[in-house]
Amino acid sequence: MRNIEDLRFGAEDAECITDSEGRGRWEREVGERYKAQLLANAMMAGPEVVPKLWDDVKSVADSLGVQSFDLFIVPDQDIQAMCMKVPATEEGGLDGEKVCMTLSAGLIQRFDPEEIRFVVGHELGHYLLGHHGYPAVESAKEQWQKRSLVELHHYAELSADRVGLCACANKDVGLKALVKLASGL
Repeated sequence: MRNIEDLRFGAEDAECITDSEGRGRWEREVGERYKAQLLANAMMAGPEVVPKLWDDVKSVADSLGVQSFDLFIVPDQDIQAMCMKVPATEEGGLDGEKVCMTLSAGLIQRFDPEEIRFVVGHELGHYLLGHHGYPAVESAKEQWQKRSLVELHHYAELSADRVGLCACANKDVGLKALVKLASGL
C-alpha cells in the first residue's frame, strides 16, 4: 500500500486537525458510549461468526496497516458504515484504543464483497487520515467559516473515496459502490 498521505485530496487542509487534550478526552468519552451501545445492540463479528466477511475486512485493514480492530454488525436495514476509535477490548490495541468498524445488515445484504471492501477502505481512510479531528460544521461562528468547513468535509470524503478505491482495486466496483451509497439502490 502506498503512503496514506498520498491519497489525501490536494485541497484538503490537514493542518486544521485538532489534537488538543480536550478533543482527545471528548473522543474517548464518545468512543466509550458508542462501544457500550454496540455491545448492547449489535453483534460483535469475528472469524467464527462471519468468516468470509471477516477475511475481507481483515484483508483491507491489513493492506492499510490497521492491525487491530473490532467489527460489529448493526441490525439496521439502512446502508450504513462507520469507523471510530474506541477503548480496546481484552487483547489491547494501540495505546489502549482500537479501531471499531460497524457495518449495517442492510449494507452487507445489498453490497457485493468487493463493494464492501470499498466501503471498509473508505471508512478506514477517514480514521487513518484523521478526519475525526476536523472541526464540526456546526462549530462555525460565521457564514464564511461554515462554507469553508463544508468544503473541507467534502474534500475529506474525496480523500476517503481514494482510499476505498485502493482497497477494492477496481474503479468500476468503486463507482458501483458509490452509486449504491448515494442512491440506496
